[in-house]
This record gives sequence, structure tokens and C-alpha cells, in this order.
Amino acid sequence: MTSNEENDDRTDPRVLVVDDDGDIVRIVRFVLREMGITRIESASDGDQALALLTKGHDHFDLIICDWVMPTLSGLDVLIGIRAMNARVPFLMLTAKVSPEAIAAAKKAGVTSYIAKPFTPIELKKKPAS
Repeated sequence: MTSNEENDDRTDPRVLVVDDDGDIVRIVRFVLREMGITRIESASDGDQALALLTKGHDHFDLIICDWVMPTLSGLDVLIGIRAMNARVPFLMLTAKVSPEAIAAAKKAGVTSYIAKPFTPIELKKKPAS
């Protein structure tokens, strides 16, 4: 788990990136920084993500999460977050794009969905939607 607090301006959104693939985390961080977002934290699996959300670090303005990960899946993370009554925007970033998977994510309260592989332009457009 890493943190980047270069910019302590509270108007800068706080984003949690959850993915077990370090390359994807680096790409997402790069795109977010290009968008001017510097308050970025990451977790490499669902357990770490939920631990961040339940141990006093529960304010995020956006969560970007992979679906297929060790321990808890992205869907499990989403369900856990929604069970805490958190209304934080949740962007699922995954190769799991079957109609059944999309329906399950929507039922669980996903805000938006991006299929892997993705382009930086797709990622830049989605968080605002």
C-alpha cells in the first residue's frame, strides 16, 4: 500500500486505486496525475481496500477497482462498501465484461464500468460521469 500526499489541498479529490497488477496501478496513477489529482492511495487486494475504508481512512472521493483479485474480488469490495452505506463513486476497471458480470456490478451499486484493456482517454472520461 502506498500513499501520495504531495498536494494537501483538500479540494484535490482523494482516490483509492485497488488492483493486484502493479502496472495497472501505475498507469491509473499516471492518468490521475495528468488530471491534476495527487491524493492517490492504492491497495493490492480487496482485503487491503476494505481495511483502509474501515480503519479511519474512510473518506475517498472515488474508488477505482479491479474485479479479479486475490482474497476479495472487486465485486466483494463494492458490496462491502455499499454495506457501510458509503455512496462514494465506484469505478470497476476489469476484463470481466459479460452481461451477467455487468448486471451483478450494477445490482451491487457500481457507478461506472471500464473494460480492460482501456485507454487513458476512457479513464479520464469515466470518473466525471
